[in-house]
Amino acid sequence: MLSAGHTATPECSQGSNPQRPLFRPELLADPCCAILSCRRDGDLAGGIIAYAAAGVTGILNLFGAGLPAGQLWDSALRAVAAFRAFRPDLPIVGYENGTGLAAARQAGCQTLGPLRVWTGNPVP
Repeated sequence: MLSAGHTATPECSQGSNPQRPLFRPELLADPCCAILSCRRDGDLAGGIIAYAAAGVTGILNLFGAGLPAGQLWDSALRAVAAFRAFRPDLPIVGYENGTGLAAARQAGCQTLGPLRVWTGNPVP
């Protein structure tokens, strides 16, 4: 899980306010969300956000510093499976393309179909 230091005083290096929290307190308090990090020799080596909603656990924002893509996805799936301890019945889903999709498939994921993104004007 995210370290206590990151939850209490996260900083963002982007934008005009470098002291702005990286993660909103509401997100950190949401029991459906887990922000997982992996450290190697004290340095951040990878991370993932998992969110359980709508009958699935979604994998979001997967990243790894210098890890082969196949190893990254394999590690991510194991980490999310541990996170799902409170909802083990939910399937794990994500959206990938290109080399990310190939790495996810190499780790045992199956392609369900194309991602459709719906946009529209908000109803007043």
